[in-house]
Amino acid sequence: MIFMFLRVKKGILKLKTQFLKYCLPSFKENQLKTLGIVILSSVLTYAINHYTELGSVIASSLVGLLGALLFPKIEVPIYCGSFVGMTSTGVLTNVEAVVISGFIAGLLLAGTQPLYVGYGGKLGACAFFGTMITAYFKNRFVFSAPNLIPRFDIMIPALIVAGTIGTLWIRDYAKHSAVTSSAIIGIVGGLILPGLFPVHGSLYATTLFCGTFVGMSAFEHFRSYKFTIIAGLMCSLSYFYTSPIFPGKGGKLGALAFGVMIATSGIIHYYDDLYTPAPPVDLEK
Repeated sequence: MIFMFLRVKKGILKLKTQFLKYCLPSFKENQLKTLGIVILSSVLTYAINHYTELGSVIASSLVGLLGALLFPKIEVPIYCGSFVGMTSTGVLTNVEAVVISGFIAGLLLAGTQPLYVGYGGKLGACAFFGTMITAYFKNRFVFSAPNLIPRFDIMIPALIVAGTIGTLWIRDYAKHSAVTSSAIIGIVGGLILPGLFPVHGSLYATTLFCGTFVGMSAFEHFRSYKFTIIAGLMCSLSYFYTSPIFPGKGGKLGALAFGVMIATSGIIHYYDDLYTPAPPVDLEK
């Protein structure tokens, strides 16, 4: 723990000069708070992920759930940071790299607070770009892993759709926050699925967790459960075809969900334009 503290301190000091010079003057107090929380959550989740036997899904879900229950006002940056901590040790090799990734993710989250409100996957997308940028400058960037061959499995779309609908149900009917709803399903899936499916259980837990990020979207972005299922199926296709790409990078699942939600929103607007009756034309004019 002392070694980890020293590494965190070194990483923070390394960023301090540039941050104070370029970023601090334009940041507000709540944005600075967001930045610090994301960094701390990143380190905590990384430690749980790699120094226990829990794995990345449970580590992220556990940090997110505890954050939502104990500190509900800051649950969003806590959950965002937990996605950075899901990154493998092959990408972020030490705590210093985790701090840098959390810093970048925190900057993105704090700077985009008014944007894409209610779109699931935004937190993961911030974390994903944080880990990508850090991995690139640390010479740990890997675009694809040839050994990860896409394999069709009917359980993948089924679990992603189940994660999407389950998260929406817990949030809208059980009246929990989006973070709590996603984290509950993540923990349940991470605990149960590896036991039920010894060979592919970890993969199934990951796909279920991916679906929860789509379900974190505000229901007005879906309009109906019909578009919820469409979004889940689109997410499963994205997951399948991108499985060999960007391996081990935290936030990838959320980034997929975020892209799917943007696409789904476009489909819904097109659907509305196509099926909304045109206003009557006044022929006398």
